[in-house]
Amino acid sequence: MVRQVPEVERDEGIAEALEALRDNLPLRTELICRGYLERNPGSVDHLRLLGNALGRQGRYAEAEQVVRQAVSLKPDYPHLHEDLGSVLALQERYTEAVPCFEQAIRLEPDEGHFYALKGDALLVQKKNAAASDAYTAAIQRNDSFFYYYLQRGLVAERQHDDESARGDLETSLKMLPTGPAYYSLGNIALRARQYDAARQYFASAAGAEGPVGEAATLSLMKLELSGSPEKYLRKEGALDAGGKLVVAIANATKVPVTGLVVSVQYLDAGGKTREFRRELSGTLAGGQQLQVATGLGPFQNSNQFRIAIVGARVAE
Repeated sequence: MVRQVPEVERDEGIAEALEALRDNLPLRTELICRGYLERNPGSVDHLRLLGNALGRQGRYAEAEQVVRQAVSLKPDYPHLHEDLGSVLALQERYTEAVPCFEQAIRLEPDEGHFYALKGDALLVQKKNAAASDAYTAAIQRNDSFFYYYLQRGLVAERQHDDESARGDLETSLKMLPTGPAYYSLGNIALRARQYDAARQYFASAAGAEGPVGEAATLSLMKLELSGSPEKYLRKEGALDAGGKLVVAIANATKVPVTGLVVSVQYLDAGGKTREFRRELSGTLAGGQQLQVATGLGPFQNSNQFRIAIVGARVAE
C-alpha cells in the first residue's frame, strides 16, 4: 500500500508536528501531538497525526485506538476512515479494512486513492476480480498516477491475462519505473518465450530492494547460468607443493547452484592439447566455495592450463 503523510489543516499548533512527520521523525511527532492533546484533547488533526506516528513506529494497536477516537469525534471525515483501514491492513486485518475504505469512498467518491487502498486489501485476500475493479475505479478518477496502473497490471499478470497486464505495466513504467513492473513484464516475456526481452526486464528488476529484487535475480540466473556460468561463479587455479592443479569455484551469489561442470585445457608431454572435464556432485550454496583436486600436472606455471566453468544450474 502507498502510505502518505496526512493532509491536515495547517495552523501554529500543527505545523511543527507535520514537519517532523515529513522528516520521518515519528517519535518527535508523537511527543508534539501528545503535548498538544493534553491541552486540546479534541483536536482531530493532532489525533490523526499521532495515529500516523504510532503506526510508523510499528505500534499498530495504539495507532488503531487513537484513530478510532478521532473517527468518533469526526465521523464524516473521509481520511480518518482511510487511516483506520490502513492501520487495520498493517495488522493484516484486511477483511475489516475494506469497509473502512468503502466508507471513505462514500464520503468522498471522487478520491481515487481510496479505491486503490480498497484494491490493495482485496488483492491480499486474492479477490482478484474485485481488486481489479477497484483499481479501474481509481484510474477513472485519476489517470495520471502510476500506482493504479501498476496494481491493476499485477492483478492481470497474476491471472495470466498477459495482454492486459502488459498494457497497464508499460503505462506505469512511463510514469515511474518500478521493480515490480519490470519483474512482471519479465514473467510475461518468459511465458511468450521472448528470452532476450525477459533477461532485460529481470535485469532491470534485479536492482530493486526486497523480495522483488531477489525474485528477479533468481529468474535472471535461471535464464543465464547454464549459458554464462562465469557471470555468477568465480574460478581460481593454484598449484600444490607437487605442482598438481587444484581448482577453486566460488558462488558469488545468494542462490544455491548445482550441476557444476569444470573444464581444464592443458598441454600433455607431447605438446598436444587435452581437456579434463568433471561434473561435480552436490550443491554449492550462495557465498560458499569448493575445491577440486584435479590430479593434473605437475605444471610449472599457470600459462600451461586454462580453466573454465562450462556448466551450472540453479538448485531447485
